[in-house]
Amino acid sequence: MKNEILLRKKIIMEKTKSHILNLEKRILKVYDITVSTILILFSSIFFIIFNDIIMGYYCLIGSLFPITSLILVYLLSIKTINKIIHFHLIIGPIYLSFPVVYFWSYSIMNLCWYIPIPFIVYIFFKKNTFIKYMIYLIIVIGITFFIANDFNYYSISSYKMLRYTDLLVIGSNILTMCIFLHYKDRLRKIQIVYDKKRLSIKNRIITNENNISSTISLFTKIDALMIEKEFFTNPKFSISQLSIEVGANNNYISQSIRYHGYLNFNHYVNHYRINNVKKLIKENDMSKIKLFYIYSKAGFNNQSTFNKVFKDFEGITPSEYIDFIQKNKL
Repeated sequence: MKNEILLRKKIIMEKTKSHILNLEKRILKVYDITVSTILILFSSIFFIIFNDIIMGYYCLIGSLFPITSLILVYLLSIKTINKIIHFHLIIGPIYLSFPVVYFWSYSIMNLCWYIPIPFIVYIFFKKNTFIKYMIYLIIVIGITFFIANDFNYYSISSYKMLRYTDLLVIGSNILTMCIFLHYKDRLRKIQIVYDKKRLSIKNRIITNENNISSTISLFTKIDALMIEKEFFTNPKFSISQLSIEVGANNNYISQSIRYHGYLNFNHYVNHYRINNVKKLIKENDMSKIKLFYIYSKAGFNNQSTFNKVFKDFEGITPSEYIDFIQKNKL
């Protein structure tokens, strides 16, 4: 089972990455549903209360974008999530500029629509991407200010009603930010785990490529000492004691043992103990001695542990093995 531990780490990393993508997909779904609902609500307000056909249709058409995004999230592979998010971040600020300009003479509260954008970038992307999108957002807002100062189109008969929509704008953006804050910590924790495992695998690959010969050499030394000095017969023998004997630290010993197909240090030592048990059973008359003598001489300090380990290695119980050996002797 060469490189077994490396394969296991790769599998864990893939599962972690899949978990991240699924969580990002869930965040995007919730965001799209929330935004489309908010825009449909605003569209209804402008059509019914303000009798403003322009903003009514503008919000209604705008609601189609998150709905389309939601459909794509369901239909396409989760690996396309980042592309959909990039689309939101590029088109979103431009779309939001129109209501800012449209209501500029009466209210600047529509600037609140820009606030969730940094949250989105911060959650889904790393520092370099965050900086790029912030520069893009500042440029869009700057152009919007420049246009708004020379724009004087909208006329409203009820300024008081517009204040209520301002409150709705603030409430909508608070709700959107709460959604991202809710998922931020969960996503970041998974991302940190993923990054650590990815780095660990990268380092392990480099280690394996550069140190295979030293790993094999160390195991040869360990195996020779194990056979010569029979360390396995000591029930309390530990990897720290082996470390002193071979002059290598515990991590290198574990790496060497696993590289040669053993699950861990205990699995390696028990391999020798079980082989010794089988040897002693064949060499002795089991009708005259107790099993306790056999397993304690091989390095096991209690029968329950011995029985479990023996069955794990051989697939049968010690008693079944003894019966088999006795029958074959006859």
